[in-house]
Amino acid sequence: MKKITLLLVLFTILVYHSNAQNGLALGLRYGIGINSISSDPSNPNANSRVSVLNTAAILEKGISEIFAIQAELGLSDKGYSSSPVDYSLKYLGLNVLPKARFGNDMIEGFGFLGLGIDMNLSASVSANGQSMDMDNVSGMNLSGIVGGGAAYKLSSGKLFFDARYNMGLSNTYSGSGPLSIKVNQIGINIGYLHNF
Repeated sequence: MKKITLLLVLFTILVYHSNAQNGLALGLRYGIGINSISSDPSNPNANSRVSVLNTAAILEKGISEIFAIQAELGLSDKGYSSSPVDYSLKYLGLNVLPKARFGNDMIEGFGFLGLGIDMNLSASVSANGQSMDMDNVSGMNLSGIVGGGAAYKLSSGKLFFDARYNMGLSNTYSGSGPLSIKVNQIGINIGYLHNF
């Protein structure tokens, strides 16, 4: 509970310290993720898995015409499959994404590069119709995020599409021993940002 409160407080501070005169926009995004893992030792049975729980509240703070900071507080499923077992890892995360913007009055292109901090909400494993909670899953997960997209500007905001790669930087497995599992995700999102 303390970790959830910390993420909510950090997001609230980002909102509070934003100034409308400098281009503040609030919005939502939703998307799908294609999850995979990198592990040591390698797992030849590991397969990618599509997840549909990838949503976030967004705060975009304009710094200049071409630069902004985008903060996201979201829920995501970064589960994967290792035949015949499915792993479900659900996270509450805070992403901070410095963002370069370009374009004209109607179409905006953008690219971003930043970090994400995810707190594990639940972890379970299922096979043959049976499911159980997973032990030895790290409570926090760190990832690097790179991506880009395009937005269609409206009078009150913008509709956008983005694609991103979430690369796991920390070990998802918290047990003793040499096992290392890092969860990665390719995300495809749509969303709306409202200008204030």
